[in-house]
Amino acid sequence: MNDMQGKVVFVTGSARRVGRAIALAFAAQGASCIIHYSSASSADDASTAAEAVRAYGGDVLVVQGNQASSADVNAMFAAVQHHFGRLDVMVNSASIFMRGDLLNLAEAEWDTVLDTNLKGPFLLTQQAGRLMQANDGGVIINISDNSGLHPWANRPHHSVSKAGLIIVEP
Repeated sequence: MNDMQGKVVFVTGSARRVGRAIALAFAAQGASCIIHYSSASSADDASTAAEAVRAYGGDVLVVQGNQASSADVNAMFAAVQHHFGRLDVMVNSASIFMRGDLLNLAEAEWDTVLDTNLKGPFLLTQQAGRLMQANDGGVIINISDNSGLHPWANRPHHSVSKAGLIIVEP
């Protein structure tokens, strides 16, 4: 069954782990995918994920960028606009986990987690929503976890970022 035939799906963090599984599930349903990665160390994984999308018959665009950087997000969406001209599904999947108890957590660690896990989806949702509005609409999916509802010990910054993501609606 090809329920997603002709649809374009952008999944952040799709070079590896959960993001990759999500992208390949969409590709298996006929979608074309944007494979995203942030660090150069994931470039080979992104290429492998792109090959897997192509094996399902979908078109694929690989983009690299820091989702917490408005300049990088703008560049990624310029590439999406140029390559596909549309976006039907945005999946904010990429996130980072760092340990640290609240009383000893460095401000830079707090900022890194909140920037990646909350600011990034905010910037991506803005760009995705604008592109979707210019076409026939679309769907934005924010991937969270139970730490947003039940905070995890030694990961307060992660829990706060996921709680914020749960309440953000486009």
